[in-house]
Amino acid sequence: MGAPVDIGFARVTPANAPQNPAAQFKAVLSEVSSSVVRFRFTNTAVIYCSISEIYYDNRNSAPLSSLMTPLNQFGATFTGGGANPGNLPGGQNLSPAFSATAVFSADAQGNPANGLDTAADWLEMDFVLGAGKTFNSVVDAIANGDLRIGLHVRAIGTSGDSDSFVNGNPPNVIPLPPAALAGLAGLAGVAVLRRRRV
Repeated sequence: MGAPVDIGFARVTPANAPQNPAAQFKAVLSEVSSSVVRFRFTNTAVIYCSISEIYYDNRNSAPLSSLMTPLNQFGATFTGGGANPGNLPGGQNLSPAFSATAVFSADAQGNPANGLDTAADWLEMDFVLGAGKTFNSVVDAIANGDLRIGLHVRAIGTSGDSDSFVNGNPPNVIPLPPAALAGLAGLAGVAVLRRRRV
């Protein structure tokens, strides 16, 4: 079995909320069997907000084949197989633009409490792999951008705005001056994919 992999998220720009809760979102990719992988989503909710929709951009022969339903969850009421809106809001600002595979999406519409809005909440999404694909195929696809995961997050902080987040470093971010980049160096670990020690 492959070692679980932590996946961090970064906010898609331009953003709406004055507070950025990206550091409190995590997905853990694990191997359920030789043909099934699992993504487990959590939100520490230090800044109050609710992960309300989850999207997958599964491109270039990426390894996911089908979403298994019903979804496993605690403290949330997600349904799998579609979302409203149908694509990650603001995803057109990414390069390449985010294009959700609709049948892989999950939606917790309505009251923010229906989504992942407390540290105790979690959601697990299991996927059957395509023919000839493995857990390592999924890890590689995330690392090279063939598989991207998007979160639509509502009711952020005191403003109550919504924003979108994508795994890794959004490629549309405009390069910053060297002095600003130095200040951000300590934050780089938030949005990287890293193997967990077992």
